[in-house]
Formats: sequence, structure tokens, C-alpha cells
Amino acid sequence: MSLKFYSVVFLLAIFPCLCFSQLSRQQLRNLVAFSKALGYVQYFHPADEAKLGIWDDVAINGSKMMLEVKNDQELLQKLKSIFLPIAPSVQFSDNAKTISFEKKNINPSDEKDLLPVFWQHLGFNLYSGVMERPYYSIRVNRSSPFEQRNQYTANITGKYDVKKYRGLPFEFRVYAQVQDSTFSLPLSLGISGEQPLSKSVVLDKSVGKDYVFTGKIGDSTNYMVFKLNTNLGIPMSLGKAEFTVIQNGQKVKPLEINDQKEELKNQVISLEVKSTDVPLFNEKLHFGEYIKTELVRGIHFLMPLVVLGNERKTFPSANEISGTLSDSLTRTLNKDYYGGSAFTFPEVRLADVIILWNILRHSYPYWQDVKVPAGRILEKALADAAIPQSQERFVQNIRKMTGYYNDAHMFVVAKGINDSLYGPPIALIKIKKKVAVKDVLSKASPYGLSPGDIIEEINNRPVKSLLDSLMDYSSGSPQMKTLLALNNVLGSDKPGNITLKIRRGNVVARTELQRNEPVKFLVPGNSGYLKRPNGWLNPSVYYFDLTRNSLNADGFKELTKAANIIFDLRGYPFNQTASDNLIEAIITKKLEVSRMFIPEILYPDFKKVNFLPLTERYNPSPANHLNGKLIFLADASAQSAAESILGLIKDYHLGTIVGTPTSGTNGDVNIAYLPGKLTVYFTGMLVKTSNGKKHHLKGIKPDVYCEQSVESVKARQDLVLQRALSLIR
Repeated sequence: MSLKFYSVVFLLAIFPCLCFSQLSRQQLRNLVAFSKALGYVQYFHPADEAKLGIWDDVAINGSKMMLEVKNDQELLQKLKSIFLPIAPSVQFSDNAKTISFEKKNINPSDEKDLLPVFWQHLGFNLYSGVMERPYYSIRVNRSSPFEQRNQYTANITGKYDVKKYRGLPFEFRVYAQVQDSTFSLPLSLGISGEQPLSKSVVLDKSVGKDYVFTGKIGDSTNYMVFKLNTNLGIPMSLGKAEFTVIQNGQKVKPLEINDQKEELKNQVISLEVKSTDVPLFNEKLHFGEYIKTELVRGIHFLMPLVVLGNERKTFPSANEISGTLSDSLTRTLNKDYYGGSAFTFPEVRLADVIILWNILRHSYPYWQDVKVPAGRILEKALADAAIPQSQERFVQNIRKMTGYYNDAHMFVVAKGINDSLYGPPIALIKIKKKVAVKDVLSKASPYGLSPGDIIEEINNRPVKSLLDSLMDYSSGSPQMKTLLALNNVLGSDKPGNITLKIRRGNVVARTELQRNEPVKFLVPGNSGYLKRPNGWLNPSVYYFDLTRNSLNADGFKELTKAANIIFDLRGYPFNQTASDNLIEAIITKKLEVSRMFIPEILYPDFKKVNFLPLTERYNPSPANHLNGKLIFLADASAQSAAESILGLIKDYHLGTIVGTPTSGTNGDVNIAYLPGKLTVYFTGMLVKTSNGKKHHLKGIKPDVYCEQSVESVKARQDLVLQRALSLIR
């Protein structure tokens, strides 16, 4: 389609009408108080009542309650009804003077073998099921619930007919052996079921042996079966198991049957293998530590951070005070909360905000780079979530919420939503304050566009205004947000047409383009006409694109011959082995560096946080050693693994970096799973430069700054590569 010159026409965009329902001041106040209390209790109150699997239900059910609360007295009553069954030692009041902490109130005088129980977090273990995540959460001096780990359950016996042995004692003997004596955590073996059973025992790591457990057959039990509960990360094997009943002083073997039908009045005995949670780090809490804070103005909250517990339970127990929470939740929760229509419920949308906000409030390591106060983020996100909206609109609101955190690892995925965008086959680039056509990706160039054309308007809106709007819905450094906005500014969720106002020199024109090509989420900086194959640029200079090629033995054959090598890292490395392989081919002596740090969290609100350093070790590779001069090309599309490479190059003067600053986001991600099948990724660890300076948002600054110009784009030149070559000549 050729360019058409015509006067500006303002088009009215028609959007479907949605009914708006704003939160009242009381509702917002209720939700904020509930949100903060939930985070404190979930992550920092160590009572046994706070089971792992309840928190989505608590967040949804509590949000629904908060929408109905009419005043502060009712708010206090509801907060107590929600949290006392989970955390029986917390206190709520509208008067700070009426709540106080005394050790004696949570120290049972008639219990023995009491130990302090408290949370330690290395980051937050959000139970993603990904075993290699480096984040752990434990309650010291308790055993972690199996939901935290890769749970494995299997029958270890057949079904026993015990109808004629009802009420009699039994003995269960099983051979167990720890296969790895160096396994760091103590392992205990015990049995659990409906009837009183013998205590668990600590496994001997030096030798396998028989372990004997006792119990009583239920008075109405027909059949018994023994199951194993463990997780795949525990190095233990089981041998022969034997079940006997004590009848008239004699051991009798009940009949073992093969019938696997489910029968009424079965008694299932679980043989549980647990690793007792020893401290993750040296810093500990002490009995008597607590927090006292104001959730919202006039609503005060007190919570012990340490409780006492023995093998049976923690104290005080909620069972005698207010029953169990799970039953009340089961009665009130709607099964549709977890189905495809989940986002039609305001309580689900509010719960997503509350859960995500708390995860980030208490574990996100870059709060110094968040410019908006945490409380304001919560209020704004709650208000946005309360408005009736489509699933797509809600996901956009969550993305807007993540934008405050300035983390380019932070992105949102929603099951059931097609995030694909369609756009015209052109790529854009920002040069100074102008947005230009970088490349026309269609060979036929049907739109009459040329590289270097300046885009001034998109569908009659100034391009700067559109970019600014898109940047509000992404997270990261300014350079990364700009890159993401450029990728998406021409996109739409449906194919269709788009109108551009173009300037070429002194000529202004308008053209209509078709949005019919898939839009990539993040386009490498060396895409389009800048893309080139590996090879010799001249007899002394070899070019190698690390974003599209694996650095293997074949690659090193050519690289080791080169007097000069230009590595292109304008994008993400093709695979993560590039870091180890490349650095070890450059260094001449062993290198150890600590740049990444996991938060050691004991207190709420990310206070008094220490950090555990992670050590990287690199050993020289003489066979692949690169003797030539090394130059690296970089820009904002170099992020995470690319920055791990470039950071070492910069800090240890292993080569010269040419281009523009990198993204400024590195470190392993953590993953939050929210109700309604929403998933949010974020950076879970702090990353610095090798010499301890700030990396986040700043990125890695090049040794030689160079970027494209309108003229170089028009001529389809790679100014950054040319500048690198000029350093060699």
C-alpha cells in the first residue's frame, strides 16, 4: 500500500461499557487491614494451625467478608473470627493500650520438651514445584509439611483384614536405610493415623536397621493398610515390612488380602519420613519477640513471632478456643472460585492482589528502587481490582501493579488468556527522542515504508503518549520498559488495520497497515537487518553471535584462531552454558565471585534483612583459551544471563563492551501462583556488581557508548559493530 497524504482525522474509539463499582472508604479500610494481617500471619506466625493449603481460601473468603463489613467494631470482630483459628495468640484492638505481650500467656506450664518455633525464610518458598529454585521457608524446630516438597505416596503393604482384632494393640516393623550419610538434615520416621500411635524416631544415618512402631486398631475398623509418605529429595530406602497384632500376649499376623476395592471403615496408617527443619542461617529469633503495629489508623495488631512447641503441637492451641478454620472455609467457598469464571468474582480479584502484594512486601529485595510507598500500591491495586471487569482487563491491572516494582523479571501469565499480539511486519527503534522504523520485515515492503522513517502518530495518538502508557504496564528499568513498549506499541490482540503518521525528511504522510503478524514479547537488539551469521569479518576479526549460537567445541575451534573476536550479546544467550564456557575460556586463573544474595528473612516488612551470598566458581580452560582481543556488543535487550557474562567482563576487565546500557535485571526468579490460575514471576534475590556496587536498574554501562542514528538505520548500517571494528584497526 502506498503512502497517502491527507489531513488529520480524529477517530472515536468505541469500547464496551462496564459498570463501575468503587470501593467505599470503609471497604478499602477493611481490605487494607485484612491484607496486612494476612501477610503477617501467613509468613511470620509459626503456629501449627496455619496449614499450608488454606491461604488462598483465607484470602478469598476474607476479602468477601471485608466487602460486607460496615464499621470498625464489625471489622475487629471479623478479623478475630478469621485469624484466631489460625493464629490463636494474635490480638486485635481499636486501642493500642489494651493489647500487650506477656510470655506467660503463651507458655504452657504443664508441657515438657518445649522448643522455640519460628519462621526462617531464604527468600520465600512459594511451592512452585520447581526443585532447583534456591528459596526455602521453614519453621525452625518443626517438620516441614509435605506440601512444601516433592511429595511421594505409595502403599508399602497390602490390605489387612482386622475385623476380629478391633481394639487390640499392634506392632509395625519396617527396615529403613539412609542411602546418603552426608545428607545434611536429620531424618525422622514415624506413623500417623486416627488412633494413638508411638512416637517418631530419628533414623540412624550410619547403618540400616529395623524400626518398630506400635498402636491400637480402631474399635470399628474393618481393614488396615500402611502407606509411605515422603518426598523424592530424601535419600532413604525401605525394606521388609511386617504387621502383627498382639492377642493374648501372642503376636498374630492378620490376613493380607489383594482386594483393592475401597471399603468403609478402613484405617490408613501413614509411615512418614520427615526432615526436621534445622535453621537455614545463623540469625535466630528468641521467645518473647513480637510485632505490634497499626494495620490502619485505629486498628491495632499484636503477634508473637515465636511460639513454643513439642512433638505434638505448638502452643497455645486454637482447637480449644475457636474450632478449626478449614470447616468454615469449606462451607462458604464457591467452587467457581477456582474455575474458568474465577475473575468474575471481586473477592477472587481482591485475593490475587492481597496475596501478591504480601509476597512482594515481605520478600522482594529491591524496595529501595520502588518509588511508590507499599501501602499506596496496595490501595491502588485493591481499588482497581474491585471494579467489575473482564479477565483481560484484570490481568492488565495486575501488570500495572507490577510496574511499580521496577523489575524486568516481573511478568504475569494467566491461564485461558491468549497474550498474543498482532502487528504489522515492521520493527521500531527509539533514537534520541524519536521513534523510527528500524526494519521492514516483509520482503515485498508493501506499505511504502523505509528504514529511518519517523513515526509521529499511531491511530491519531502521539507515539510518545502511547509509549508512556505502555510503559505503565511493564516492569523494569527505563531502558527495558522502552524496549518492551517499542515491541508492543503497534500490536493488538486481534488482526486488523492501523494508521501511522510518518515523517520522511520534510514530508509528512499517513499510511494504513495491516496487523497480521505475531508480535514477539522481547526482540533482540541485533534482530532484523543487524542479524548476521558467525564468521570472519576480515582475516583478523571473527564475529560470534552468542544470542543465536551455542558456544561448543566446534565454535571454539574457530575462535581460538582469531586475533580479535567480537561477541554479540544484544539479546539473551542462546543457552546458559555460554556463561561458564566463555568465562573459563577467557580467564587464566581461578575466579571466585559473589554477586548474588538471597534474603535471610526473619521479620515482616523486609526489615532487619541479612543476605546469604552465592559463590560462583570458574576454572580456566586451557584447551579453549582465547588469546585474541575481545569486544562485546550490548544493549537493553541484554538481561539476566547476558548480564552475568557482561558483568564479569566489565568488572574484571576481560574485554571491551560497546553499545548502550543493559537491562539492569539479574538473579534467579521466584514464582507466585495466585487463585484463578494467575502466575507472576519476579526477581527473588539481590544482585550487585562483583565489587559490591549497584546493578539493579543501572545495568552494565558500556566502555564505549554507541547507538544507532537515523542515518545509519536508513543506510542499514550497524554503527555499534562498526564502532567495535574501529577499536581494532
